[in-house]
Amino acid sequence: MGLGHRNVAPENRSYLVRLVEMRTGLSASDADNRVAQIMSKARDAVAKARRSAGIVAFIVGASLLLGAAAACSRRPTSRQWCRARFLASMGCQPEIYDAQR
Repeated sequence: MGLGHRNVAPENRSYLVRLVEMRTGLSASDADNRVAQIMSKARDAVAKARRSAGIVAFIVGASLLLGAAAACSRRPTSRQWCRARFLASMGCQPEIYDAQR
């Protein structure tokens, strides 16, 4: 069963039923019931995984937007502070440059 398919091909289902019959010793009807039960559980698990992935994607997107908004709102309040910070990061002494202006 692929993630995009609703049902299993009939030949694959009959192969699974025969395999369950041989490995467990169950009758054909019991093996068919067990395959149906497992297929139902697998469909439920896929649906749950899809819902969870959607929720995670939404949360990641929202946190990225909030992070970008927070980064944009934290601008320096004065040009001197910004220039001094830049010069200090370059290894210069901002006081020397401030005295020359």
